[in-house]
Parts: sequence; C-alpha cells; structure tokens
Amino acid sequence: TQTKTYVDTVIQTTATAIMRTMQQYMDQQFEVQREWNSQCMDTINQRFIQLEQTSQQSNNNNHQNDDTNQTITNNQQGNMETDRDTGTSQGNYPLSSVINNLIIRTNLKSQNNGTTMNAGVTTYKVTARKFPTINYSIIKNMPTIQGFLNPKAAETERIRSWWVMNWKKGQKMIEMIPQKPTVTYKLWKALAFGSFVNLHEFIHKNLIDSAKEMNDDTTLETSDAFKAYMDAVLMLYENREQELNTYRDHINELCIKYEFTAVMEYDEDHRVALVTDRDSTLLDRNIEAEGKNFDVTTTRKTKDNGWRQPNWVNTYWQDGKEICLNWNCRTCPEDKNCETETIILQQMNNTAAA
Repeated sequence: TQTKTYVDTVIQTTATAIMRTMQQYMDQQFEVQREWNSQCMDTINQRFIQLEQTSQQSNNNNHQNDDTNQTITNNQQGNMETDRDTGTSQGNYPLSSVINNLIIRTNLKSQNNGTTMNAGVTTYKVTARKFPTINYSIIKNMPTIQGFLNPKAAETERIRSWWVMNWKKGQKMIEMIPQKPTVTYKLWKALAFGSFVNLHEFIHKNLIDSAKEMNDDTTLETSDAFKAYMDAVLMLYENREQELNTYRDHINELCIKYEFTAVMEYDEDHRVALVTDRDSTLLDRNIEAEGKNFDVTTTRKTKDNGWRQPNWVNTYWQDGKEICLNWNCRTCPEDKNCETETIILQQMNNTAAA
C-alpha cells in the first residue's frame, strides 16, 4: 500500500511538472507569434506606403516624359521638313540606307535610355550589336558584391544576383524586348542565373550525332552555335562582350590544333568550372581542363593528300636542265624524247652500283 501511494505521488508530481512546462512553452510560443505578426503588419504597411509613393512618382515622370516626347517629336518633324527643303534646293543626293540606319539607331538609343515600364523598370537599350541589351543603369537597389578579387567577375556576379532576386520582374523585361533570339524561357532563366548551358541548345541536332567526325562544316556550325550563345548572354550581361569574344577566338584556335571532340569537352569543363568558381572569368586559364582533355592522343593529325612533296628544293641539274621526275618510277613514257637529265641520272646509278 505504501509503495502504491509513493508511485501515485511520483506520477502525479511528474504530470503536474510536465503540464506546467507545456503551459509555459505554449505561452512563450504565443508571445513569439504575436510579435512576429506585429512585425509583419508593420512591414506590409511600410511596403504599401512605398508603393504609393513610387506610383505617384512614376505617374509624374510619365506626364513629364509625354510632354518632353511631344516637344521632341514636333522639333524633329520641323527639322526633317527643313532638311528636306534644303536638300531639294541644293540638289543633294538622298541619304544612303546605312546613314539612315545610323540615324534611326541614334534616335532610338536616346529615347530608349529613358524609356521605363509602368512599374518604373528600365526596359532595354539599343547597341551596335544585332540585339539590344538590358539597361541596368537606372535600376535602383542593385546588389553589392564583396570579397571578389576579379572586378569583372564581381560585376557579372552583381548582375546575376539581381536576376536571382528579381526573376519575375526580369522575365517581363525580356518579354518587352521586341527583337531577341528565339530562346525558351527556361533557357533564358538558366542564362540569367549563370547556370551551365550546353551548346547543343543552340546547335542543330544532326551535329550531335556527327561530332566524332571532325570536318570544317562541324567546326563552322559549332562556331555559329557559340555565336548564338553569345548573342543571348550579351543581352543580359553586356559587360562580358570582350570576355566572350576573346574566348571564342581561343576555342577556334584550339580546333585547329586538337580534335573536335577534345575541344568540345574542354569548353564544357571550362564553363562548368566557371559556375563553381564565381570569382573567375573565361579569360582565366583552366590548367585542370587543359590537362584533362589535351595530350598527344588528341592532337589533330594532318590529312594525307595522296602524294608527297619532293625532298629536294632544287629540281634542276647543275647546267640548268630540269631533272626528270618520272625517273623515280624507273620508267619514263618519253624516254627517247625526254629533254631532261634522265640519262645522266641512269649513268650515275649504274656507276654507283658497280
């Protein structure tokens, strides 16, 4: 009986302690949840206030831009009429298509540098390349990168970080660009996030099957595929233009020295290493990729054209007469009428044999 009473007392005491601890824990969690809800409401209210201020500023800027564009349009029309009258009176030739394109590009560049979407996001700017590029100069709150030793890699990482944090907004910016490469949005996202992209995405399918057979057409198609890859990347990362141009020349030189499959594997390893090491560019030498893919067995072999060049430099005898090359075959179709030094060589051969 005493043992049962003791056990009941211990169980009751333990249960009471557990209940008290659970109550304290629940009260603590409720307090933390209440503070978190309060902070969320404050943050939401601040965001709404900022959005209202941004919307008002955007509306004011749009009104000012409309007035400015209307004034510029009127001035341009007046200047065009004046130039047309002056050209007619002076008998000047009309502007060539090249000059017209340059003028149009300049006007578009001056206008698009200040063009914004309704949400205040910069769209794009026209460049000398085939496709325009994203304009980051007016985007506010661009990320700051610290700890990088390579300044070019730091600039690329700064843009990449913005795309990672603002992909939906960036996707709308890509959609608003009128002229762009035919690329899926999944591939656009991979390029924006700095992920590895296989060149097969920009190349014909029949090249993948014939990659083992090295020929000039294969190299040319690969170069075109890398050019298409560059066009898409430079729309998002204009700062990488010199890097990609230099790397493309480097790949073309390697295709001359080594087998095509080895060069493709080297390119893949090099660009994969760039993804793992953000503080680097394609201009940095990758010794590991070179040692892995390039050796004596991957050196490109020269093709045999079916005939050999003569080992001697001068094919004329001492007195100026040409040596008969058919004598090497021990037959000459014009043995009697041959005007070259066949007989002299035969005599020398007989003398040496004796």
